[in-house]
Amino acid sequence: MKKIWTVFIVLLLALGITACKKGGDVSHPEPAVDLTDFTTVGYDFEPGDFKYQFELTKEEKAEFDAMMQPETWEAAAQAELPEYGLNCVLSAKSSTAFLYVTPWDEEDTAIIKIVPIDAIGDGSDSVFYFAPPEVGDAAAKFMSAFH
Repeated sequence: MKKIWTVFIVLLLALGITACKKGGDVSHPEPAVDLTDFTTVGYDFEPGDFKYQFELTKEEKAEFDAMMQPETWEAAAQAELPEYGLNCVLSAKSSTAFLYVTPWDEEDTAIIKIVPIDAIGDGSDSVFYFAPPEVGDAAAKFMSAFH
C-alpha cells in the first residue's frame, strides 16, 4: 500500500511540475507514465476479474512499449469521455495498476485508462489519457495473438 501511495504522489508531483512549466494549466498535463512494470496482458471472464493472463515475452514487451507511445498521450478528464458504448481492446497489468486501451472511433482517438490495483470502486482514482487512434488499432492487433 505504501508503494502505491508513493507512486501516486510521484505521479501527482510530475503532473504538477509539468503543468507549472506550461503556465499553470493543470487540465491537460503531459503524461508521466512509466510502462516498465506492465508485463502482463489478459482478458476478463467476469467483468473486472482479469482471469486469463499472459506474461509478455521480452519481444512482446518491446512491441507493447513501442505500440503504446506514452509520449503522444494527452491527459483527459473523465467528463470528456463517453459513458458507455465503447469496447476495450487491451487490458494490461503491472504490480500497482491496470491499464486499458479503448478505441473511440467517432472522435478519432484512443482512450487510455489507468486504474490502481487497490482502486476505490467509484473510479475516482483512475487516470485517463487520449492517445492517437493508431494506438487503439495496434492494441487490438496485438491482443489478437492472445485469443
